[in-house]
Parts: sequence; structure tokens; C-alpha cells
Amino acid sequence: MPAGCNDETNEGTTRQKMRPKIGVIGAGIMGTAHGKSIHFCRKVGLIDCDFVALAETDAGRRDGYAAKGGVAWTTDDAHALIASPEVNTVYICTPTHNHKELSAGR
Repeated sequence: MPAGCNDETNEGTTRQKMRPKIGVIGAGIMGTAHGKSIHFCRKVGLIDCDFVALAETDAGRRDGYAAKGGVAWTTDDAHALIASPEVNTVYICTPTHNHKELSAGR
């Protein structure tokens, strides 16, 4: 389990539980698939998280995704989502050539 996700002691340090606050970048095929997976895993109790944000440059796609997925905060700026203190877990669901630049944001 990643550091910060449980409360076990490791070499004298205590880890605290961290509730994932998920943001998805991209509302295309991969972003939609990941969003559906997040909702399914929440529904059946596999993860305890909040799906809080979506970044998508296409306004129609962004609004439709947010309405269906119940995402409260949307933006057209992926860097704003990455920088948001309300998001601590980011799914980058854009074309592969964007990943390196976006993953350098945090």
C-alpha cells in the first residue's frame, strides 16, 4: 500500500489515512472508462474516495461528463486541476504524448 494510505507503523514513523480526492484529466474514451471504474469501485465498496474534479478542453464533453458523473468542479486547465489542493490523486487520461508534461506538474 502506498505511503500515506494506512496507519501502520514503519520504522518508527506513523502513516495517516489519506482519503483519495480524485481528479481526472481528459473526458474522452480513457477518461470515461476511468470515471466509470471509479464509480463502480465506490459503489461496491472497493475504494473510499471522492471524485472531485475533471479537466477537459472540450466544453460540451466536459459538461456532459460532469452531469453524468456528478463531478462538482470542472475546468479546461489541466494544470489548475493538478495544482488544486482539493485534488490529491490525478488520473491522466489524455493522449500519451501529453503525459510527461502533465506529470511534471506536481
